[in-house]
Amino acid sequence: MENKFTLDDTILRESLEAVGKYQQSKQKNQFVIVGGIANQLYSYTSFPGLIRPTTDLDIDSDKYINYATFRDVVAREICDSLKSYKPAISDQHHIFQIEIKDEDEVPLLIHSYKFSQNGYEKNKKSLERQVSNANFVKVPKSDCKVLVVRPEEILYSKLDRLKKLEKGGKIPEELKKLYDVTKNRDWISFADEDLKQWLSSLKIEKLMLPTCYDRGEKEFKKALDHYRVSKDFYDVSLLITLALQGRINIVEDYYDEILRSESIEV
Repeated sequence: MENKFTLDDTILRESLEAVGKYQQSKQKNQFVIVGGIANQLYSYTSFPGLIRPTTDLDIDSDKYINYATFRDVVAREICDSLKSYKPAISDQHHIFQIEIKDEDEVPLLIHSYKFSQNGYEKNKKSLERQVSNANFVKVPKSDCKVLVVRPEEILYSKLDRLKKLEKGGKIPEELKKLYDVTKNRDWISFADEDLKQWLSSLKIEKLMLPTCYDRGEKEFKKALDHYRVSKDFYDVSLLITLALQGRINIVEDYYDEILRSESIEV
């Protein structure tokens, strides 16, 4: 379970092909890939052994999408390409979801964040920026290309989430130095991390999360926060390592533009 899913898994590649087919057939209700899979797509060719597994394939739209549109237009077309996995479409608390399962009955979840109309209007400029500046990235071991947010958008999303966790006092003490590095863009420090060992530790940490229930809800939430923060830092470190080695392009001016548009100090 701790090794699922990566771009080595057929179920994930076929899901990306289904999303790519939708992306290339639509001008309206466009979606772009974000989150952990976006990180995988940028990293796999250079560092296939450093891919962090995830069970979520996250997609965001630049248009307001209600559940009826997601179900009848977006999910229906994506699911047509995934019939062998018997996809199930649902409306969850914060997301619209397509669920499929591999041969071991492990679920892969295709998620789209569910905005209220007001929530969408507040995020509209960000969503439009993400889609209009996205890159087409080739899916490994496939002829398909998918639309993926720029690496700078991934870095910003990590910073934004970490800032919210900091306000809630949820960044573990031993990880606060990495938070300062991220906030201050001291990128060289991140490139010195032992990514292979870090990834191994993350997989073990994720695997051990269920055992934390036995120590009570407070201890479980503490362990979960530690894992979430650490995996975000790992993703940042991997992207920065790729950029410093010239394997991907991160444009500081574009990153500054994002920070200005989101009213964060640069």
